[in-house]
Amino acid sequence: LVAPKESIYEQRKRFRQNMIDAFNLEELKDICFDLEINHESLPSHTQLNGFVRELIGFAQRQGRLNELIQVLQAERPHLEW
Repeated sequence: LVAPKESIYEQRKRFRQNMIDAFNLEELKDICFDLEINHESLPSHTQLNGFVRELIGFAQRQGRLNELIQVLQAERPHLEW
């Protein structure tokens, strides 16, 4: 039996959860700084879960999601991004 391919929903949920589990808020703010993203312009910039959701959405809207994934992969290579 071949395992079904992971759905977009499952990929997105795993990606979001990996960010929450692997980074604290300050580390993600540092990543934003390095990527020249003003973290203070993101809603929920003081709560980790909300910040992660907003950062993913922002990166996607700006066409920078792959760039974000590359940085996260470099920082936490043991995770499947």
